[in-house]
Amino acid sequence: AWLAQGGPAFPAADVGPEGRSVLHFTSGTTGDPKGVLQAHESIVAHAHTGRVVLGLSPGTRYWCTADPGWVTGVSYGILAPFACGTTVFMDEEDFDAARWWQNLSTEAIEVLYTSPTALRMLRTLDATAARVALPHLRAAFSVGEPLTDADATWATQALGAPVHDTWWQTETGSIVVATPMAGTPRPGRIGTAVEGYEVACLAVDGPTILPVAAGEQGELAVRAPWPSMFRAYLDQPDLYASCFRDGWYLSGDIAITDEEGWISYVGRRDDLFKSAGHLVSPAEVEGALLEHDAVADAGVWGRPDPVAGTVIEAHVTLCDGRAGSEMLRREILSWARERLGPALSPRALHFRDRLPRSPSGKLLRKDLTHPLRSAVHAVLRRVVPVTPAELDLDVPFRDQFEMDSLDFLNFVLALEKEFEVEIPAARYPACASLAGAVGVVLEQQR
Repeated sequence: AWLAQGGPAFPAADVGPEGRSVLHFTSGTTGDPKGVLQAHESIVAHAHTGRVVLGLSPGTRYWCTADPGWVTGVSYGILAPFACGTTVFMDEEDFDAARWWQNLSTEAIEVLYTSPTALRMLRTLDATAARVALPHLRAAFSVGEPLTDADATWATQALGAPVHDTWWQTETGSIVVATPMAGTPRPGRIGTAVEGYEVACLAVDGPTILPVAAGEQGELAVRAPWPSMFRAYLDQPDLYASCFRDGWYLSGDIAITDEEGWISYVGRRDDLFKSAGHLVSPAEVEGALLEHDAVADAGVWGRPDPVAGTVIEAHVTLCDGRAGSEMLRREILSWARERLGPALSPRALHFRDRLPRSPSGKLLRKDLTHPLRSAVHAVLRRVVPVTPAELDLDVPFRDQFEMDSLDFLNFVLALEKEFEVEIPAARYPACASLAGAVGVVLEQQR
């Protein structure tokens, strides 16, 4: 009845390039999700990158596997292909390797835009019997997290088409760095700046920014403005302003540019940590682990350690048909050590059924210790009933709720009993926050 009240005429709103169009939310992989406001002018960038990067044109049969509730699913699952007149295929069902192979074949998909997580799931559930030739597929493109050499090599062979990497963020609104359809992917490289964009790796020191030399690490930055540049963080004007310096948008991602302008991803600025004086990129360590034929997925974090300050700890899931054992654990650790050297290889490795990932597939690195964190939180709530159900990881307990010295001592004693460890008195102060208590329990369990 409600639809019947409508008519064929629908007056379009009169909007300009700066009119607000979409409010996306970030994945929240390193903190709380942020509302990112885009303008109508962003469609110019979607159309441009759809054509020059993804090779979309009228009639191209295209599948973007991202959920339309996330920025990739909107920007490159809907807006870019529609602007290019592309034929869009969509699959709303849960992931199934055999069905994905069938989709690619029966729908004669020519361009696939997906994530390394999806490629690893195909690899993990390697439904070899379900594989079919894909003569129509011209290329696959990757987005959302680092594309490892292992993922790219396997997918190129399995799909029978090159796998190109792309880099962009919710804030950039469109693809900024890529190996375009017309280019040839290079191992370990994302690509170069997309035509019309200017990027650089910068050394950021307070208000000062300077370009770094080729081959040196720097923060990946984009020269402002560009059509799809975000216009605001929702209700956070100071945070928005802090993202820009001297006409550059600072992405928070660390990268390396070579002499030819090809860019390699190192990791999120917030993810990097030092272990025994060495700067560690979790993404690099994860990439080495994923090259082992038993490893389906990998996540790395810096575990607090009283001697080294921080040690490298890895969590992995295994491919179908592989079972975790002490022999396999040592084999994988040795594999990583041979490829990364003793300073950058994991000191500990844990087998997991799955790793914590956001609905868009990004690794929630801060939640890698989630099972132990939940257990420590449960001990605290049992000993101190006024403990809130939600706690900030790094803020001392006494700043979040009422906790006296006796409560704290009982909590530490309860940790020792629960996890069958002996915590030295010198380490008691480190247990004063949830993250600290987790770290102390981990170090005593070694």
